[in-house]
Amino acid sequence: MMKPSAPATPAIALLCFLLGVFLTLEAQAASLSVMPIMIDGSGGQAAHVVTLHNGGEKPLQAQVRILAWRQVNGEDILEETRRVVASPPIAEVGPGGNFTIRIVRVAGDPITEEESYRLLVDEIPDAALRRNGLVAIAIRFSVPAFFSTAEAAPARIVWSVVRSGSRPQLVGRNLGDKRLKLSDLSYGGRPVAKGLAGYILGRSEKAWPLPAGAGGAGGAGVVTAATDRGPLSGLANGR
Repeated sequence: MMKPSAPATPAIALLCFLLGVFLTLEAQAASLSVMPIMIDGSGGQAAHVVTLHNGGEKPLQAQVRILAWRQVNGEDILEETRRVVASPPIAEVGPGGNFTIRIVRVAGDPITEEESYRLLVDEIPDAALRRNGLVAIAIRFSVPAFFSTAEAAPARIVWSVVRSGSRPQLVGRNLGDKRLKLSDLSYGGRPVAKGLAGYILGRSEKAWPLPAGAGGAGGAGVVTAATDRGPLSGLANGR
């Protein structure tokens, strides 16, 4: 004869509850997707379409913004802009449905060097979750957007190692007009950034801290990376 199962302890019951909440929130967060994952306005194209898709079973809302993107002292800076607009600013996407966002460069001046922006799409948390005392997770998509002309010079990267405080940094300076996307960045045969390492924008520089023992200012080493333009290899000199 099978014995009746013992009642769940409060700790196990709490764990099961939290697991259920986590799975519910994970499923809700995964319901929104954005396509394309990069906007390339090369050749002077001023208007683009972005599609939001709701793969869930409930309607959702998202806030849409576009910010100017530049790099200062090796760091990414996002700022308010009126040169490019995203319309409409609020999207309501039904279950299994799509919603179209228009991205338009409205600035009247001609493009000289490549202009860089970030389209931010923030899912607005379900108010019902907050009313029920649950944690509402807001998911954000950050889509790079670029506007350039056919005459824009391709990326050309010069590498150096500099000291920032007590730790050396690998700095890539882009002498070209167009950005370069890097992944699996290494210095002297040692990984600096696994997977996506980020972008070096046109006429800008980007910095990465070097791992311990990878060398310091005044040294030299080979830099390798995969890029959206093919494999990259260069020599970094200290400065």
